Amino acid sequence: MVTRMRPLEVTMVFRDRNYKRGETVDIDLNVSARRDVVIREGRLDLMCQESYERTYRVPVRKAVRGGLARSGMVTNPGTKQVTQARNITYSHSDTVFLSETQLRSGENSMHRVRLDIGPNLPQHMEDPLAKGGEVSWSLVATFDVAQSRDVTEEQPISVDIALHQSRENARKAADAQWAKQKSKLSPNQEETKG
Repeated sequence: MVTRMRPLEVTMVFRDRNYKRGETVDIDLNVSARRDVVIREGRLDLMCQESYERTYRVPVRKAVRGGLARSGMVTNPGTKQVTQARNITYSHSDTVFLSETQLRSGENSMHRVRLDIGPNLPQHMEDPLAKGGEVSWSLVATFDVAQSRDVTEEQPISVDIALHQSRENARKAADAQWAKQKSKLSPNQEETKG
């Protein structure tokens, strides 16, 4: 049986605390080569994994019998609510800290990496149609090794986000969007009131 060992051994160390958007995380990465390797690129990503539901309305046409036309079927416009479960993972913030580096078998390489956490909220928090939601974060170091599979090291990290403020903004935007959709569905409603 032939097994392929990882060409690199990677350890990642950072201070275990709650971080906030806009702060910097200092990470110590130790890379140890198990054989002669060329690392094309070393990068660090703050990965955001989100699970939430997105609820919105879509126009539908319903067929009904009768009406003025005796042909039998008339369409009646309306809407229906659709709920979509979403699970997404993406890089929230990233930095490249290594490129075109050769290591000999047994050689170690230490790197102090500073990753700035971007100011953006998780995507579902800026989506007025999103409901609920869970967010988890992780730091992922990825090494693109020539003539070998990529090597990754992943560790969870805690990132605080201001939920209450952004949720309120999202609700207001959703209310405004619903009012806009409603006015498009029945444009002569305003005329009949006056």
